[in-house]
Amino acid sequence: MSGLRSLDGRSGIRIFLTSHPEPCPYLPNRTEQKLATHLYPENEADFAELTNRGFRRNHDVAYRPACPTCKACKSIRLCVADFRPNKTQRRLLRRYADLDLSLEEKALNNEHWTLFHDYIKGRHSTGSMAAMTQGDFIAMVTDSPVKTNLLTWREGPGGPLRAACLT
Repeated sequence: MSGLRSLDGRSGIRIFLTSHPEPCPYLPNRTEQKLATHLYPENEADFAELTNRGFRRNHDVAYRPACPTCKACKSIRLCVADFRPNKTQRRLLRRYADLDLSLEEKALNNEHWTLFHDYIKGRHSTGSMAAMTQGDFIAMVTDSPVKTNLLTWREGPGGPLRAACLT
């Protein structure tokens, strides 16, 4: 990971830790491990470098898959200006064209929690995320040392929440 400018706040060295193996939330009969490092508010440019290297954010930690026997998870970065939707994506854009997209300022409510909780129950019911409380969810969105936004898709202005994306 040479080239990263971020420091641990004291020693000038970025510290990376590997998580304990646990069941993979995506592929059956596999385990996952993560490589993680602490994020500091004064080093937002460093987070950009980490994301370029496949890291994601959860609270004040950046992490990426580091599974010793599997390389199936791939982070994808797209140049938005060059992106052209394929046939399936165009069909989905037409299907959901009536949804209104907006940027919300981390103002969470029960509607956000319900959508997230339904996602967790459907996708990660046996993983560590299944134990998240509403307080954990709020902290995940609002407690961040880097600029964080919440994109939402609703059925009409102020209508029911149908999708959300933490960016």
